[in-house]
Amino acid sequence: MLFLGLLIGFILKVFVFDIVKISGTSMQPAIQEGDMVIIWKLAYGLVKPFSPYSFTRWKQPKQGDIIAYLHNNKIVIKRCLATEGMRLSFSSLSGYHVIIQIKETDTVIPLSEKQYQRLKMTTTVPAGFLFAVGDNYEDSIDSRDYGFVAANEVTGKVLCK
Repeated sequence: MLFLGLLIGFILKVFVFDIVKISGTSMQPAIQEGDMVIIWKLAYGLVKPFSPYSFTRWKQPKQGDIIAYLHNNKIVIKRCLATEGMRLSFSSLSGYHVIIQIKETDTVIPLSEKQYQRLKMTTTVPAGFLFAVGDNYEDSIDSRDYGFVAANEVTGKVLCK
C-alpha cells in the first residue's frame, strides 16, 4: 500500500504538477521571493520527465500566462508577454524600450543598451517562440537577455501561489 502511494505521488509530481519555491525578485509584485507556486504541467501538453521537452502538445502558452520553463538547468518563472507572430517595435528616445501591443494597448518594457542591441533587428516573435519577461523589469534576467523561449520547452503554467 505504501509503495502504491509513493508511485502515485511520483507520477503526479513528474507528469501533473510541481510545487516550486521562488528564489529571486524578478516576478514581484505578482509573486514574492519565498512564495511557493503550483505549476500545472498538463496545461500545454505532456512533459517528458526530467527534460525541457514534451511528448505531445495540445495548447500553446498565451499572452499574460505565467509560465515555467528550464533555462540553464533551472526552473524559471516568467510572464509570457508576446507569442509567435506578435509585433515588436523599439524606441530609443529616452533610453531603450521594446513596445509590445497587448490588447490594443502598448506595453513599454525598458531595455539596457546591450538588450536593445540584441533585439533591435527582430520585428516579430519568431514562429514557435515566446517573449517571456519578469514583472520586475529592473531585476529580471529574461528574454531580453537570453532571447526568445521555445514554446515547446515550456513545462507548465503557474496556477497559484
